[in-house]
Amino acid sequence: MPSNTPRWLRTLRGFTGLGGLSWLASMLTSRTPPQPEDLTLADVLPADARHVDILGQPVALREVGEGDPAVIFIHGFAEHLGIWRPVQDCLAQTHRTVALDLWGFAASARPPRARPSDWVNEVVGVMDTLGIARAVLVGHSLGGRVSLMTARAHPERVAGLVLVDADWGQAPHGYVLVWLIAHTPLLAWALGKVRADPGHIERTMQRLATPDHVITPEIIQGLYRPRCVQGSAACWQSLAQAPPLRDVRGLADSIHRPAHVLWGAADPIVPLWAGRKLARKLGCDLTVLDACGHFPQEEYPERTAEVVEAFLAGLP
Repeated sequence: MPSNTPRWLRTLRGFTGLGGLSWLASMLTSRTPPQPEDLTLADVLPADARHVDILGQPVALREVGEGDPAVIFIHGFAEHLGIWRPVQDCLAQTHRTVALDLWGFAASARPPRARPSDWVNEVVGVMDTLGIARAVLVGHSLGGRVSLMTARAHPERVAGLVLVDADWGQAPHGYVLVWLIAHTPLLAWALGKVRADPGHIERTMQRLATPDHVITPEIIQGLYRPRCVQGSAACWQSLAQAPPLRDVRGLADSIHRPAHVLWGAADPIVPLWAGRKLARKLGCDLTVLDACGHFPQEEYPERTAEVVEAFLAGLP
C-alpha cells in the first residue's frame, strides 16, 4: 500500500480491520470439519523446556544462561516460547534468560476462566519461583502488551522493556470487534476450523510475514499442535470475552521504565505508525527493520538479538 495512504485507511485494510474479517470469513467458509481437542500439555512441551507450578497452574518455560540482568521473553498471541530460541540462545551467552508460554497457549495451562490480567500474575509468579528480583521483559505483539501491563502493575520488578511489534492498545476498534465476535458462536467455530487444517495457519503466517520469510513445516506444526490441546477453545473464548479496553486504555502513558521499541517496517497487523507512536509515548529509541513483517525475532533473529544486547549494555 503506498506510503501516502491515510493512516485510517491503512488500519481499516489491515489485519485489525477488513483483513482480519476476511481471514475469519476464509475459515468459516472452509469445508473442513472441526477436529476435537485431544492433546495434553505434555504432548506439546519441548524437550528442552519444563513445567513449573504458578498459582496452581502449570507454566512451560525454557531457562538458559547466567548473568544479570535476567531477560524474560514473552511471545505473542497463539505463539510459543520456541519463537525466541535463536535470540534467547544468543543472549544466554551473557545473561540469564527465560522464555515462557503464556497461560492459554502452547504447553501452559488452559484456565477455563481466563483474563488478560492473569498473565501479569503469571510473569511475576515465574520471577518469584525462579528467584528473579528484577528482569528485562522482551515482548512480541501480545507479549509486548503483557510486558507493559507488568511494568505498570509492578514497576519495581521490571529493569527495562524491549517491545517488538507490540500490541499496546493502538487500535481500540479491533478489541471491540473481537469482544463482539467472542459473544457469538463464530469464534468457537473459527477455532475449530483452525484445528482442522494447518493450512489456515500457513495462510495467516503468509499474510503477516514478508515474502522472503521461509515458513517451514516445523514452524506450522509448532503453531498448530498447541491448538489441539484440551481446553484451548474455552480458554480463548474466555480471554476474548474479557472487557475489551480495560487493560489497554492509556497503557503506554503510565510507564516509566527504560525501553526500546523494535518494529518490522512491513508489519500488516500492528503498522509502523503504531511503533513510532509507542516510542514517542515511552520517550525511547525506535529501531525499524526494513523488509520485515510482524515477526522480527523469526525473520531477523540475529538483528533482533543485537538490538536487545545493545539495550542491555546501555542500562544503568
